[in-house]
Amino acid sequence: MLRAQPADHLSPGYAVVNMSAAYAKQGKRGMKKGGAARVERGFAFTKSFEQLLVVDELDLPLGDSGGAKGARNVSWSMHTVSVIDLEAHTGAVLRQGDDALYVTVLEPAAGKFTLRSVEVKLAPPQDPVPAGGVRKLLHNDTCCEIRKYLLLTP
Repeated sequence: MLRAQPADHLSPGYAVVNMSAAYAKQGKRGMKKGGAARVERGFAFTKSFEQLLVVDELDLPLGDSGGAKGARNVSWSMHTVSVIDLEAHTGAVLRQGDDALYVTVLEPAAGKFTLRSVEVKLAPPQDPVPAGGVRKLLHNDTCCEIRKYLLLTP
């Protein structure tokens, strides 16, 4: 954890987690510079503690033209057993019984939510098997965004 502030009666708490080591080798094969140089995820509650803001920041290797090399498909994802309803491009609703969680992308404006089933890969020679109702909610960007803001609201 890079930094954190506990909640008090004047200010909600926040935390920033350094995930750089986990993403340092995530580049495409043959890339000279490898994966991300810096990946940080921040969490902050709104003042009333009714919403959670998630902020991802990435420093990606630059190509010769100044664009991000090998990072044209930057994705944010979460795994859930919830029923998922997609709303336009920037929102999704996760439902379990009478409870709902609204996921909204505040920035970037580009990109869209998609769904994917999850499979568990077993040791060969066994084939992958479905992961018991777990689904993956993804938000993909068509270009390289280095900062993504998502708001989670019950």
